[in-house]
Amino acid sequence: MIENSNEKETTVNYHFLTYALYCKIVLTFFFWALPLLLFPDSLIQALGLPIVSPKYFSQLLGFAYLSLTIGYVYALQLIRKNIFPEGIVIMGVISNFGASLILFYNAITLSFANLSSFGSFFMYFSILATGVIACSLLIELIRKRYFIR
Repeated sequence: MIENSNEKETTVNYHFLTYALYCKIVLTFFFWALPLLLFPDSLIQALGLPIVSPKYFSQLLGFAYLSLTIGYVYALQLIRKNIFPEGIVIMGVISNFGASLILFYNAITLSFANLSSFGSFFMYFSILATGVIACSLLIELIRKRYFIR
């Protein structure tokens, strides 16, 4: 018996993943990459955030965040082609869980105690944002691996 090879491709719903990636792109680009790359130390200090010395360490970190952001943009392009960006999602899970754990550890050891109100808010918000995004990406990875065929 000859099987029909002209079966229609099914489009998978990646709306939740797309939303998580858009959130991650905006937050990473505007709240981490750009400030680390472009803000002068005087502005960072005025915001009540810690100064990293020498400056090029924070700039290197800013470029790392920019690279992650570009990866997330590429993931959106793959999703538009109905391709699950598994490697980028795994990268995002590791990156965001790692960031969330490091920030959480610093919160419980009172490392944020010397920050301004805004600085503390920014760090606690970052714990929440990275944790939620990591969980969102992990849910999508599990959904793709075990429930979508």
